[in-house]
Amino acid sequence: INVKKKILNDNKRQIKRLKSYGDLEFIIETNDSSNLDVIKTIIDLKEKKYIETGYNMFENKQYKSLYLNCNKNLDKLGNLHISTLRIKNKIIAGHWGFCSKDTFYYIMPSYETGIWAKYSPGKILLEYLMEWACKNGIKKFDFTEGYATYKKNWSNTKSILHSTIVPINLKANLVLFIHKLKDIIPDKLNKIIKLIFYKIYRLF
Repeated sequence: INVKKKILNDNKRQIKRLKSYGDLEFIIETNDSSNLDVIKTIIDLKEKKYIETGYNMFENKQYKSLYLNCNKNLDKLGNLHISTLRIKNKIIAGHWGFCSKDTFYYIMPSYETGIWAKYSPGKILLEYLMEWACKNGIKKFDFTEGYATYKKNWSNTKSILHSTIVPINLKANLVLFIHKLKDIIPDKLNKIIKLIFYKIYRLF
């Protein structure tokens, strides 16, 4: 990957600033019951960010349950991979994902807001994860779906995803219409309007 020097230099500068507060640690968490609290912290950090944007998928308890209770060993699919970035043992960034054969799946990153946000802990954790992946025989680092800018900065290839939805009744057609309408609303449009459409979508 040809990552811009500016990105790497910014991370290096932020790492130096963080270390002025104390020990900075990148930790691959153990895959046992002891990491449940770590996963809860990662979810809490992600939920804070969701609430700020007006969309919180963790309002649905089933999503929380999925992340909390996902089997540590995914059998043929791979293994759960939990990592954190800590300053004086305080988690300021975390990631929930998994490894499958020679592929690392970057699923749910989260990071502290407030005073720690200015140090870009999420970007630092991402760099550490990619270094870890390279050292451990991972050939593909999959950012999964989405168009976030940081994915473009750290990627050298992209895959086009396709999906097909076939409604089978009136209710399904209505859900599909709302779903499509929600997707074409410009990002700059009032967040309240997007939230209203999301709540209507959830009702069905």
